[in-house]
Amino acid sequence: MDASIPQSFWDGLPAPWGLDQYPSEPGDYARATGLAKAFEQANINPLVGDWRRKRTCEEYVRRLTQAGLEDQIPDHEALLAEFGAGEPDQGDQGSDGRCQGVNGRLAHDHIFYRDGRFASVDNYGRFVDNDRYKLTNDHTIVFPNSRNESFPPVTAHFRFSDDLNTVTFDLVLPKNLDECSVRCRGAYGWAVSVFFSGLPWHRVCQADHKDNNVNGRTDELGEPCWIS
Repeated sequence: MDASIPQSFWDGLPAPWGLDQYPSEPGDYARATGLAKAFEQANINPLVGDWRRKRTCEEYVRRLTQAGLEDQIPDHEALLAEFGAGEPDQGDQGSDGRCQGVNGRLAHDHIFYRDGRFASVDNYGRFVDNDRYKLTNDHTIVFPNSRNESFPPVTAHFRFSDDLNTVTFDLVLPKNLDECSVRCRGAYGWAVSVFFSGLPWHRVCQADHKDNNVNGRTDELGEPCWIS
């Protein structure tokens, strides 16, 4: 807004308890507002924001195999639908041929909102997943019901690097995963696809720590960022 705030506005504001001085000038108020915003920023968990990595079919199949969730690996047709078709000679011959001819590296975003919402965005900018999450401490995220009350909660630990612009997740798998129900194994299969344990996710729209981006907006690196 270009219009200045009239002085009568500042004069009419009551002084808060315990303060001898109140910002009675626009310049003082701007400084107080800046301090308030800095405080708010400092109390936002750094996980809030838009994170991206280039997913591959081979990584996906490998992570599910390592987790003991081979039964959750989609068939070749489903992987083609998920990642798209590539060159005929693309793909890892060692993954039972499931990734043969599947596209190489596709950008995929996770967005963590301050209000506890979670969303995923595919390489076309389409919102393809959503859930609710909780942060139980500064390095642990929990999806309480894994998209449905009939599914178990999913927990992962996370750690930052690169001045908080890179995050890596470590999914916590139950020790009795072999005894897990079909729904339970499906929930953890989904979790593997969400976290890609041990692989880095990079923040996009770094200058926009808050989740207030406009669809299609780009950050200072030219990366698109998304918001629902």
